[in-house]
Amino acid sequence: MKNPLHVRIPRVMVLCAMVAVSLAGLSRTAEAQRRGRRRLIGDPPELGIRAGYDFKVDHFSLGGQLHIPGRGFGLLLSGDSYIQPGTNPYQLNADLVLQFQTLRPLYAGGGVGYYHAGTGDVGPNIVVGLEPARRRGSAIRPYAEGRWTFLDNGTPFRFVFGVNLVFGR
Repeated sequence: MKNPLHVRIPRVMVLCAMVAVSLAGLSRTAEAQRRGRRRLIGDPPELGIRAGYDFKVDHFSLGGQLHIPGRGFGLLLSGDSYIQPGTNPYQLNADLVLQFQTLRPLYAGGGVGYYHAGTGDVGPNIVVGLEPARRRGSAIRPYAEGRWTFLDNGTPFRFVFGVNLVFGR
């Protein structure tokens, strides 16, 4: 039986909606309120591009990431489109990561991923990444991360490199 609620939503619209919802919580506040917010939110948000490789299906990917850093944690929203002849698979992810104080360049966490290749599949993510030491005053934030997504048709491993730019400084 066909699912009557199945509606195809373009991936660009889904990614834009994720970014818009994330940015809605970062509205400007009065300076007196900002000091309290900085204790929780931490550094300004970062937005950037990334390229990767899926070892299960042997394909490259291009995508983007929105990183909302907190104090000791961060929210990562990302999307990737896979370069695959004849199809247009993509994956959207929302992850909460911990940034370890003693192992500063390392972060790890988990969340949920939505993979679409003709039909959709939702599953949990595990993500581990490295973010090199940041130069004081630099708006460029390079990173590398590995991701496992547990889907119905297997557990692909993806490796990505990316560069985020800090905005709101």
